[in-house]
Amino acid sequence: MEKTSKRLEIMSIFQEIFTRDDLVEGNKEHVHDKIVYLCQGKLYPDFLGRPELQMAQELAKRAIAQATGFSPKTVSDLLKKSGDLGNTFGLLKQKGTQSMLVSHGKDLSVLDVHAALVQIAGMSGADSQTKKVRALAGLLGRCSPVEAKYVGRFVDGKMRLGANDLTMIEAIARLRTSGEGRGADGLDAETLKADQAANRAVIERAYNIYPDLGLVIKTALLDGIDALKRFQPQINIPIRSMLAQRLDTLEEFPAKHGGSFACEYKLDGERMQVHKRGDEVALFSRRQEIITSQFPDVVDSIRRFIVAKEIILDGEVVAVDRGTGRLMPFQILMQRRRKHGIEEKSEEVPTRVYLFDVLFLEGKSMLDAPYLERRAAMEGAIAHAPPQGKVVPVPQRIVSTLDELTAYFNQAIKDGTEGLLTKSIKPESVYQPGARGWLWIKLKSLRRGKLPDSMDLVVVGANMGEGRRARQYGTLLVAARNEDTGTFDVVTRVSSGMDDEKAEWFLKNLHEIPQPPPHVRSGETPDKWVEPSIVLEIIGDEITDSSSTIVDFSIRFPRIIRIRDDKSPDDTTTVGEILAMRGGGDA
Repeated sequence: MEKTSKRLEIMSIFQEIFTRDDLVEGNKEHVHDKIVYLCQGKLYPDFLGRPELQMAQELAKRAIAQATGFSPKTVSDLLKKSGDLGNTFGLLKQKGTQSMLVSHGKDLSVLDVHAALVQIAGMSGADSQTKKVRALAGLLGRCSPVEAKYVGRFVDGKMRLGANDLTMIEAIARLRTSGEGRGADGLDAETLKADQAANRAVIERAYNIYPDLGLVIKTALLDGIDALKRFQPQINIPIRSMLAQRLDTLEEFPAKHGGSFACEYKLDGERMQVHKRGDEVALFSRRQEIITSQFPDVVDSIRRFIVAKEIILDGEVVAVDRGTGRLMPFQILMQRRRKHGIEEKSEEVPTRVYLFDVLFLEGKSMLDAPYLERRAAMEGAIAHAPPQGKVVPVPQRIVSTLDELTAYFNQAIKDGTEGLLTKSIKPESVYQPGARGWLWIKLKSLRRGKLPDSMDLVVVGANMGEGRRARQYGTLLVAARNEDTGTFDVVTRVSSGMDDEKAEWFLKNLHEIPQPPPHVRSGETPDKWVEPSIVLEIIGDEITDSSSTIVDFSIRFPRIIRIRDDKSPDDTTTVGEILAMRGGGDA
């Protein structure tokens, strides 16, 4: 996988893995899910909240030194040259003179590796670091050089296979199309394409409702596509958030919605999914990570003011000014994302939860209910007496004219929001997990620039600065996600908005790599390539034609608004969405 940047070849390799006949190990355990997790660079799906490896490079270097007999200095020197922990592990294993554990001729299995990494991740307490080093050294002692390379990559959290979630879903959809009993050879091209699209839609829906790709793929391969159709929302399993489209001008909104539509305030907070069963409350971020412990005040408010026994709610948590109750910027809220001093920060930065949807209520899925029915059910689940300002419905108004939309937009801006989220009120206005469709359309403030919306772009490269910033990054190369090719395509350089504080943060947090990241396409070579992991919110004046970028357009006067800690590279704006901002393509 690592040797090719071609998406079809990666899918073919992934399909080949799952057509092997040795995917049952140990006590007849199927390892399909473990393979997927390892390709994702994780041990479990995020929502389980179980400990991941999180092993510092210094500990990893000690482990490979113990496993190979080289000195820690030799390990450090080689790592500085290679810039890649996995390559360093592989090279040292190839040259190593000793092994901590003899394999007795038995090859490592998927279960062996996964179980060993789980054991290391779970080590805590006194001498846990020493124990982790010893356990990792033992695993590395059993590894061949190429196995050590990818164990090292896993430890470093950078597998670099190019097999992202969408690529794996597409591969399994194609595999199941040719494996459902008819065989691909007997299908004409159009029928084959339609069947693949249908299978992909079923897999995506299951993954959006139950974001455990290992389980979804394992179910598809062992039980068939039809088994995925039975997936339904469950308490404590986060549902992937529905997303909104964009339009350029106010005038387009009434026509696009086809009559009257709802407008809700678009808040500058953190998307939060609330799960409640009795007094048990779990909070999930838009990345399906458990954030319950970071918001004890929200948990208490949900217990007090949500009257439903079993419910899944979609909403936004916003920081509020303690004295005035006014909404505070996103950066203030991010002070709440911490491991220590949580109670103190809860007092210092109070919050309010604005709810705007219900996805599951008293044992019943609400995903296929129309918007107005869901809105009424959500409002009915909130206790309003006595009056309280901790858990409230997001302000909403039904409009049908341009004048009404304009007036409400101006009111939203006056009240300190980003603008409006407009929503269809037609019978087909269902909740679409993980989808970005025209049932919801954003209308954001234009005060930050001339484009109708900001963009979330991932950093893939950096150029060094000059003068007083000679030792810092001067400009960053940022990329959008290309849905057609599965690549990240560089669309512009950006430096405006990078103050001294951000420049220092980038220097510490951008991970430099020696080669272009897999599946990044760029029309230029920066001073430094970096791992695509940091997402920035960027605004610009306009989209302009450009022969110097791989996408043939660029962003005029781009400016960094903020670092989006709550978004992953898979959440970045697509090439098509950027083109749609200037009317040059389909979103």
